[in-house]
Amino acid sequence: MRASIHACSFILANLSSVSNSPATVFTELVNCKNDEKTQLCMQDEKRMVIEWLKFRVTPELREKFVQKDDEIWTATLSRYPGFIRKEVWISPDQLDEAIVVIHWESMEAWKSVPANVLEDADARFTAAMGAGNQEIVGAARYQVRKRYP
Repeated sequence: MRASIHACSFILANLSSVSNSPATVFTELVNCKNDEKTQLCMQDEKRMVIEWLKFRVTPELREKFVQKDDEIWTATLSRYPGFIRKEVWISPDQLDEAIVVIHWESMEAWKSVPANVLEDADARFTAAMGAGNQEIVGAARYQVRKRYP
């Protein structure tokens, strides 16, 4: 049982390329391999799931990244049932980094966002930011195991 709890703590997506688009990473995380760890973790698709994305951003465009992410990605994802909230974390020490954390009611809710909607949001975001000004360098999905007051 200890191994299954540990496996359920998090699953890193199999990202063969760090330059995947958000739509591609979203799809990879939602439709990850049908392996033992995934089965252990996703036994309960009704459990809250958290999408975690780490972006490398051109430092001078980080604030624009935050604004356009809100205008495009947050506006798109928040229209779907099961979207709980979204956060964008920035560090005063890492000016070329942004962490995006999206809370979903369940894996089922996360999977309900159509691929064409993700691709459209990705195209609009890339056009707004300019090609090459941001890339995903890390992605994972998590489940809440314990919440403290």
